[in-house]
Amino acid sequence: MTANRAREIDPIQIENIATRLRRLIPDRRDPEQFHTEKSELEHLLRQMAKRLRKSNDAHAKS
Repeated sequence: MTANRAREIDPIQIENIATRLRRLIPDRRDPEQFHTEKSELEHLLRQMAKRLRKSNDAHAKS
């Protein structure tokens, strides 16, 4: 497996994030948890986007 293949985005990971987003609702008993989860999901999506950009840049150069 090449380094680029190791960095590929797993579709299951995207589906898991989508499921977590669908279930994400504020909870009056723990309002901070909503924001914590939202920040974590945003971070995961930004990491995936960064990996995709790097992968696309590498393919464009080859």
